[in-house]
Amino acid sequence: MRSLFLKIFLRFWLTVVLVGVAIALSILYSVNRLRVERRAIAAELLKQNTNTFAEIFETSGPRPLADRFKQLEAASSIRAFLLGQDGGEVLGRNPPAEVREVAKLVRRTDDLFFGDGYAGQRQTGASGQPYSLVLAVGGTSNVKEIVASAFVFQLPVISLIGGGLFCYLITRHITTPLSRLRRATADLAEGRLDTRVGASLQRRHDEIAELGDDFDRMAERIEALVTGQRRLLGDVSHELRSPLSRLVVALSLVKQRLGAGAGVESGTAREADEHLERIALETHRLDALIGQLLTLSRIESGVQIGTRAAVDLTNLVHEVASDGDFEARARGRRVVVTAVDACAIPGFEELLRSALENVVRNAIRHTREGTPVEMSLERPTAPPGEMVLRVRDHGPGVPEGMLADMFLPFRRVTGSTGEEPEGAGLGLAITQRAVNVHGGAVRAINAADGGLIVEIRLP
Repeated sequence: MRSLFLKIFLRFWLTVVLVGVAIALSILYSVNRLRVERRAIAAELLKQNTNTFAEIFETSGPRPLADRFKQLEAASSIRAFLLGQDGGEVLGRNPPAEVREVAKLVRRTDDLFFGDGYAGQRQTGASGQPYSLVLAVGGTSNVKEIVASAFVFQLPVISLIGGGLFCYLITRHITTPLSRLRRATADLAEGRLDTRVGASLQRRHDEIAELGDDFDRMAERIEALVTGQRRLLGDVSHELRSPLSRLVVALSLVKQRLGAGAGVESGTAREADEHLERIALETHRLDALIGQLLTLSRIESGVQIGTRAAVDLTNLVHEVASDGDFEARARGRRVVVTAVDACAIPGFEELLRSALENVVRNAIRHTREGTPVEMSLERPTAPPGEMVLRVRDHGPGVPEGMLADMFLPFRRVTGSTGEEPEGAGLGLAITQRAVNVHGGAVRAINAADGGLIVEIRLP
């Protein structure tokens, strides 16, 4: 049995039927037990009250007899009828037909009579007049017992039909969203990455709805990863094509110059040296690009990023600032730490170092000559439990429309003079991924008095 719908439906249905049968058997047992108990009470009454009721009627009249019958009914729920030889009830009541039939049988025998719900006895009054005492064992609940007995036999059928319909609806309610999830999973497996199930489960507020939300988040993550990988492959192919083309051209020129003859002029040698320098430069760029791509790939895949440990952010900021200041002085710039609070967080030190170094190097390239790159590390009071690290340059800033895009791979901002930007555009992308790994966020804003501020928030 592989169908979840069928498994749930049959188990629910069987449970409802068994409960119905158990209730029916319990009712039947209770009714039969009640009848046995009342029959025993009636037999005891008949034995203890031989000729008593007839004598009360003849000696004291109908009112004392009526009071005695009321006491009997109140104590045991048994109704008593005293019928004369003519078949009429001595108190003037109109007894049921069953009582009259039992009275006829009682008049023919001196023994106690027990029937279905009735008991009887022949009594003799003080005058010697014969009477028939009939006790309705079921009393006023006879009709209820009959209805209950009928219901006992109908309950299994009601449970079978009504329970089946109820279980069908409940099972459909449970398995329908699971079927939608199965179809959505199949669509996702076939490559339709925009598949979502959240809209069809919005009205539910249970674990299945939460499963649908988890599926949607998974699908969004997969779509983002696949789309990012496709875009990355396209960008990588574009970025690698340019240096490779320049390498091919440089090698061709070197071969032409060196193959021109045995006598190589000094000018040709100088050109060959220039081409070789170009080859070395492009090779260095390719090596740096591949290294950054590997770093980005390791961060996004979550493997080989080290072991999480306590990281002293204060010390890390000072070290990155010192290294960055050494590189900046060669360009006529400097890196300074304007404010720093003591703090440490659990994380990956080398990953955080790489993220911070990329931001600082980017700031060194864009800040104006003679201006500093300012670094600060603060623990603001609101929101609590958060570290804010800022790196500011004094350059031209970034167009507002590119502030968010600058953290995407291979997104580079052209300088104010229109020169080709340095690097492959992967540094800030690595920074954003590294910060995300630590549960933080990074953003870029233009300073009011010029320059760019990169703000990193870490929990």
